[in-house]
Formats: sequence, C-alpha cells, structure tokens
Amino acid sequence: MNVLSGWVEMSTGEPGVQLLVLSPEGTNVLDTTSADMLGDLVTASHQQGVDVDLVRVRYPVRRVLRRRSGVMEMIGEDHLWHSISQEVKRARRAHGHRWSHLRP
Repeated sequence: MNVLSGWVEMSTGEPGVQLLVLSPEGTNVLDTTSADMLGDLVTASHQQGVDVDLVRVRYPVRRVLRRRSGVMEMIGEDHLWHSISQEVKRARRAHGHRWSHLRP
C-alpha cells in the first residue's frame, strides 16, 4: 500500500464520511510531485463521494495550486478557507454535525 492509497482508505473508508479537510499550513513550498499527489488524493476522494477542503494555505502554495498544478480547479475556490473555524462552520452547515476524527 502506498501513502496515497493509505490516506484515501483512512479518510474515505468509514461510512458516512463526506469531507476531508487538509491544512498544509506547515509548508511554504509545493513542488510538482507534491501537487500531483494532492491532485491524485482529490481525485480519489471525489470518486468516493468525499469533498476536499483546504485551510490555512500559504500564498506560495496557493499560487502553485492555482497556476501550475490544476488542483484548484479540481477542489474549487469555494473549498479554500483562511481559518479552520471558518471551514468547520461551513462544513457543519453543509454536512451536518456527524464528525469522524481520523489521524494518521
């Protein structure tokens, strides 16, 4: 099992999971390989019926997602949030209050 399939299985394998929230706040750089892996994760999640939201994305990473990788078109600008609290409020309205906290 590779890292991507492990994340997809962990994040989408539980019944009722509707949303995967990623916070790449710890990085200022997103290289092509990382952007491609993120794109694969988004594609696999969408195939399982799971939305993907990004929170606390730093400007250099946002620039790569928007201009170079095409990942932002896959996720959608409406799935990019400045803070975790903004995203949680939106997700609760959109998906209800059922939450599953999965950790790697």
